[in-house]
Amino acid sequence: MTTMQNLAERELELEEINRLAHELGYINGDDRTVYENLLGAYFNDATSARDLGNKERSQWLKMLRLWRQGHAITATTQAAIEEQVAGRSDAGRAA
Repeated sequence: MTTMQNLAERELELEEINRLAHELGYINGDDRTVYENLLGAYFNDATSARDLGNKERSQWLKMLRLWRQGHAITATTQAAIEEQVAGRSDAGRAA
């Protein structure tokens, strides 16, 4: 892989990390406190994904993807539970 390809891949990873951090609520507007604390806890006080090497940045991206997936599963499960509870309430009223 050429240097230009490496830089392009790095920028794509950084963009995805930023997007995921916003989606997960770790960055709210200009407030990066939660994000920086979380990142620093895993990677020796780093405050930005730009501070990470290739391996660490890849690990961080994988972690964020998994957390997003976990949030999606939790939201889907919560919606299914609420639907079941609502269905039981409706059935109880009909009886």
